[in-house]
Amino acid sequence: IGKVIETNPSAGLEREKGTEVKIIVSLGEATDTMISYVGRPYEQISSMLAKEFAFIDVEEIYSDAAVGEIASQEPPAGKEIIAKNTTVFLKVSKGKELVTVKSLLGMNEANRSEYERSSGFKIKVASEQTSDTVEIGSVMSQKPVAGEKLGVGSTISVVISKGPAAKIVQFVTKRIEIPYESSEEGVEQKVVISVEDKTHSLADAEPYEEMVITESTSILLQLEIEEGGKAIVQVVRDNLIIVNETIYYKD
Repeated sequence: IGKVIETNPSAGLEREKGTEVKIIVSLGEATDTMISYVGRPYEQISSMLAKEFAFIDVEEIYSDAAVGEIASQEPPAGKEIIAKNTTVFLKVSKGKELVTVKSLLGMNEANRSEYERSSGFKIKVASEQTSDTVEIGSVMSQKPVAGEKLGVGSTISVVISKGPAAKIVQFVTKRIEIPYESSEEGVEQKVVISVEDKTHSLADAEPYEEMVITESTSILLQLEIEEGGKAIVQVVRDNLIIVNETIYYKD
């Protein structure tokens, strides 16, 4: 480039001093514009490339492109080149990298996020179902199952536990008789009533009800009993258990 390749008049001819001489300067070899080969099957164009360029350097890589497709190239499309002097670097896809899926059963949200990060898979919650054995928010089932191979970046669908299904609650009104027993009439007796049902526990710090009696009395209790469950009523009079009754859910 820049060298004089021709003069007018030609070299060797004599002319008067001051005569104009025209020169032709080389622009170098003619260039070509690099075209894009990305997305084309390498095997179909390998012979053509070998004839057109100085050398073809091929590297196989994992990618989302179909197996055998050119995933990237250097020089890039649009660059001016001299084809016969150019080495072309191609990366050819060997498809997605396949990784063995592990079991996600029992994984909570934090565990799933960590597995997404480390494995390259995406995890999609397909649905939520009730379960008596799997904790709320944890995986009950997955697709594909553990042991199958899947391309990195693919999606694993999971079903998440909503916890146990809500049980039917039976509302029961129970009358409890509390007898007054004292050797002296009018002596106050302290009565403590405790209940175990859906909303109460015998271990509660505050009892269901406390009262003082000077005669026999009765009390109506409103109990909530879950399907398949039971309620317990305990009455203590002056530190003596006088009622300890179990009421079962009735179908």
